[in-house]
Amino acid sequence: MARSRYARARDFEYAVRDDMRKRNYLVVRSAGSKTPVDIYAFDIGTKVFIQCKTNGVLKPDEWNEFYRYCKSVEALPILAKRNARGRGIVYKLLTGQKVPYKRAPMVDWIPTDGERHEIQGIEGRGD
Repeated sequence: MARSRYARARDFEYAVRDDMRKRNYLVVRSAGSKTPVDIYAFDIGTKVFIQCKTNGVLKPDEWNEFYRYCKSVEALPILAKRNARGRGIVYKLLTGQKVPYKRAPMVDWIPTDGERHEIQGIEGRGD
């Protein structure tokens, strides 16, 4: 029996939630996604807001709304997506607003106890 798109997306959100919990973050999943954020993750001095997309695609309007929302509360804007093989989780830190037909402004991010850094006024941990 084929699984619905909603069920696959929900399962991916659960996988991201569980992965962040394994990394000692306090995690809250936003069921129903009535906000631009799917996963809220907190560690001492760090707020990480995650948008989960199995295919890794965020349209410019959705990207920019999420980016501005995160920046307004000084949270790290993270895009979680499936890796190239469709199994693991890849995290990307959004580093600016998205412009149509331009390369998406993002860098790899690993949720670890790394050193602190600042990207466009958002301070937090990451690589």
